[in-house]
Amino acid sequence: ASLVETCWFHNGHPVLTSGAFCSSHGALYILRPTVSDSGSWHCQLRYADNEIVSATHNLQILGFDGPTNPVVYAAAGSAADLPCTLNYLPSASGIRVVKAQWSHFAGGHLQNWSILQNQSSRNFPLHLPVVGPGDAGRYCCAVTVGNKMLSRDMTLAVITGEKKDR
Repeated sequence: ASLVETCWFHNGHPVLTSGAFCSSHGALYILRPTVSDSGSWHCQLRYADNEIVSATHNLQILGFDGPTNPVVYAAAGSAADLPCTLNYLPSASGIRVVKAQWSHFAGGHLQNWSILQNQSSRNFPLHLPVVGPGDAGRYCCAVTVGNKMLSRDMTLAVITGEKKDR
């Protein structure tokens, strides 16, 4: 019997196969996958003889937790912690090699900090013990998971001001 209808569901909701999703011969193509595409995917195939075949798959897409371009605020002279947190632990999927590197371009110079591989964590924060105006700007956290690299930019805003006697 020939395939008559293919229906896709993501986390229990019907998926419209246009724009971000393309369905062809019982397969679904996610054109630009994002973390929000993680979850339960269910496919239901209906054939001309009314036979129905279905399958469910749990999809995990590795990405970062939190907002897309976070801003961290810190007072001049205080410490700042820049977050770099994956949305799940890569070792849960059998991935053992995870490395992170931070970079900051300031004053015409690129500063780099390497964080050693860490299999038991999904957190790779950069701790700056004392920040000043020269530390403000764009930072990039690049995490290598297996042979793939994910990166996230963020901004450090350093707040300065005069202390007033009361």
